[in-house]
Amino acid sequence: MLWLAAAAALHTQWPWFWPAWAGVLGGVLGSFLSCAWYRLPRGLSLRQPPSACPACKTRLEVVDLVPIGSWLWLKGRCRHCRASIPVRTLMLEVACVVGAAALAWWLLPH
Repeated sequence: MLWLAAAAALHTQWPWFWPAWAGVLGGVLGSFLSCAWYRLPRGLSLRQPPSACPACKTRLEVVDLVPIGSWLWLKGRCRHCRASIPVRTLMLEVACVVGAAALAWWLLPH
C-alpha cells in the first residue's frame, strides 16, 4: 500500500504527473495502433519482422520509433531513403497522447 500513498503524494504535488505519464503511454499505444493499421490489412504479423521502411526495407532503429518525436524530427520522411511517412501516423499518435492524458486528468480527483 506504500505505492498508493506515493501515487497520492505525486498527484498532490504535481497534478500534471499522471496525465503526462498517461500521455507517454498513449503515444506508445498510438505507435502500436499505427503499426497494426499498416500490417493487419496486408496479412503481416504484429510481432515479426521488426519495423522497417516499406519503401527501402531498412530496419528502423530506436530513434526512428519514438512516437511523434521521430516523425517531427525526420519531417515525415524515412531517414534512409527519404520516402514519405503518412501524416495519419502522426495524427493517430497525437490523438492517443491527447486522449490518454485527458482521460487521466478526467479520472483523477481534483
